[in-house]
Amino acid sequence: MASLGHPPWEHWPWQYWANLRPQALAIRSGGQRISWQQLASDINALAAFFQQQGVVPGSGVALRGKNSYTLLLAYLAALQCAARVLPLNPQLPDALLAQRLPTLDIHFMLNLATPLPPHFAFTPL
Repeated sequence: MASLGHPPWEHWPWQYWANLRPQALAIRSGGQRISWQQLASDINALAAFFQQQGVVPGSGVALRGKNSYTLLLAYLAALQCAARVLPLNPQLPDALLAQRLPTLDIHFMLNLATPLPPHFAFTPL
């Protein structure tokens, strides 16, 4: 099995483009225009927060919510932390989540959708 350390490249793609073309457009989200520099800065800040919360390489992180800039940031920040990331459809029934999630070794959850019942025992992000 491959190591869960740093990726084989020197820089994450968003950091590469932030260094090469910092003010170039990276993402349009609604009416918002986000440069590579802003994207890299947002990802770095969220990755640092995740690490402060205890996310380490190999941690299981579930992300639940509709497609959004915030969810994209969370996904990329978790990858930057070398976490295992599980994006969840917010429409999945609670019963199915209760059945499947315990088998997946998930430690943390960022829930941007409707609240889950209290029996879901994950460290919130």
